[in-house]
Amino acid sequence: MERNNTLISDLTESSINVEVWAKILRVWETKTAPNEIERHLIVSDPNGCRIKITVPHSLADKHYFGYFHVNQWKIFRRFEVTPCDKNPMFVHVPFRQVLQMNFDNRYPIDLLGWVTKFGTLKESEDDPYEEIFGEPITHISFTLKDESVCELECKASGELARELDMKSWMIMKYEKTFLALRFWRVNCIEQGRVMITGGGPCATFEFDPTWI
Repeated sequence: MERNNTLISDLTESSINVEVWAKILRVWETKTAPNEIERHLIVSDPNGCRIKITVPHSLADKHYFGYFHVNQWKIFRRFEVTPCDKNPMFVHVPFRQVLQMNFDNRYPIDLLGWVTKFGTLKESEDDPYEEIFGEPITHISFTLKDESVCELECKASGELARELDMKSWMIMKYEKTFLALRFWRVNCIEQGRVMITGGGPCATFEFDPTWI
């Protein structure tokens, strides 16, 4: 049965009493108070147009809004539309919040900082896949710092590492080179220490993004 829902591209600030049928692309949480959270979603309509949805704490605890699942289609209704001048698909987590593990670690996250250390491309030691596929897995390590002066250790592997190495010349271009990481994972190595790694095939990066 064909759905007669409003498309995201047709929404305006005056849109009221509309329903949007959309697919959930990303889910994450932020603390608004010691015992309160907001849920944030990036959703896409059948035409691929995207929008960010914020579910306040007053609704996040209700059964209907309790859980959202990536790749799930849902109807969203009775919401307020506000303008956004930022890229809604890039929502970076502050480094201090990452170090304190104060976020939902079930999903890959976005990070933004400047490069303080950048290593060279290396072959992983004791690589079990080399015997199977005949090619060793390569990796590259680097460190990022954000405005809170917190630093995060990062590591990319495989094709992602090779792409980073190919574009590393951009680090020498400016005194402070920013690097945006999208869909990367946080791994706990030991108490108080984490390692940021590529979160699978969806992980990407961008040197000195123009939208920051």
